[in-house]
Amino acid sequence: MSLQTNLHLQDSIPYRYGLDELPGDITKREILCYFSFNDKEKSFILEKSPHPPTNIVLGIQLGSYRFIGRPQPLPESTPAMIIKFIASSFNFQREFISLNYSDSERTRRDHIQLLREFLELSHFPPEKHQLLIDHLIQQEIGRAHV
Repeated sequence: MSLQTNLHLQDSIPYRYGLDELPGDITKREILCYFSFNDKEKSFILEKSPHPPTNIVLGIQLGSYRFIGRPQPLPESTPAMIIKFIASSFNFQREFISLNYSDSERTRRDHIQLLREFLELSHFPPEKHQLLIDHLIQQEIGRAHV
C-alpha cells in the first residue's frame, strides 16, 4: 500500500482514540489503514531488532499509536488478525506468529520510547492542559451549531 493510499484511508476512516487497547472488532479496512507500513517505517522496525517477535511488537505499537492514540498495553493480547497481518507484511514465517515478547518492563518501556522518538511524540505539558480543554470545548460548540 502506498503512502498516498494510506493517507487517503486515514482521512476516511475514523480514529478510535480513547480506547485502552486495540479492539477485537477491528475491521480489515482499519488494519490496512493503520498497520500498513511504508519503506521508512519498515526499515525503522527491522533495524531495531533482529528478532521477528520484537519487530511484530514494534509494528503493533506503531499502528496502535495511529489507531487508538496510545501503545497497546500488552502486545501479546493483540487481536490475531493484526499479528498475522504484520507478520505477513514482513514475510515472517508462520512460526513467528505466536508472539513471545519480553517480560522485562524496561524492554517494553524502551520500545515505546523508541517509537515515540520515531513518531516525534512528546508529552503534553500540564501547563497546556487548560488550553487543550478550551480548544476541545470550542470544537464541540462549533459542531453543535452546524
